[in-house]
Amino acid sequence: KTLPQRIAEARLAMPETSATYTIADKEAIEKKIEELLDESIAIRNGSGAAQIESELKALRSEKAQLENKKCDTSELESQLSKARLSNPKTEMVVVERNIQYYYNLAKECEENAAKLREEWGEVNNKQYDGSEICPTCGQTLPAEQIETAKAKFNTARARKLEEITAKGKALNADKEKFIAEHDKWAEKLNELKQTANDVDIEIARIEMQMAEKMSKFAEEKKTALEAIDSRIAELEKTA
Repeated sequence: KTLPQRIAEARLAMPETSATYTIADKEAIEKKIEELLDESIAIRNGSGAAQIESELKALRSEKAQLENKKCDTSELESQLSKARLSNPKTEMVVVERNIQYYYNLAKECEENAAKLREEWGEVNNKQYDGSEICPTCGQTLPAEQIETAKAKFNTARARKLEEITAKGKALNADKEKFIAEHDKWAEKLNELKQTANDVDIEIARIEMQMAEKMSKFAEEKKTALEAIDSRIAELEKTA
């Protein structure tokens, strides 16, 4: 029988009249009812304690899981990795080397051309300085012989000037070619700088978004843990 039924039966056992009902009988029945009521309270208290313990166990488990929970930034980290890989800074180093390389070549051509111009001026200004006196007899050489010597000198000088001019033209052609390569790589560098700037902006955006997400997660986690701790403390007081 259930406890309420047993209490009801104990109360019904009390007679309506006191003809055969002694004080001892009354005390015995009242004691029985009190014992049954105490048993009822104990059962109820035991059930409540079990419920509290069950809730405490669940809360502690939830708290442990929450404490170990990490902010999921995997998608943002993937985006950040891709953005960093797309940064052309490594390529920019190669381009800058090419720019310097062709600049040096063009500069070298200009320096060599300047030397040729100086040499050309020296050759062009050079005059015939051959002796008109015969070294053997000490007499003046024939005019025809002197003219022939001058003609040979002038021919050699003209040939030398032509050689210098040809070298100068070749150097100028090379210099123009190197300048064109230099300018092409310089333009490429400007494009890469713009790309690098765009990538830096994108990286900064992703990093800010990641920081905001982690901050929000930490705040929400803190609030949730505080709520759990408050509930645990409340339950432990009633346990």
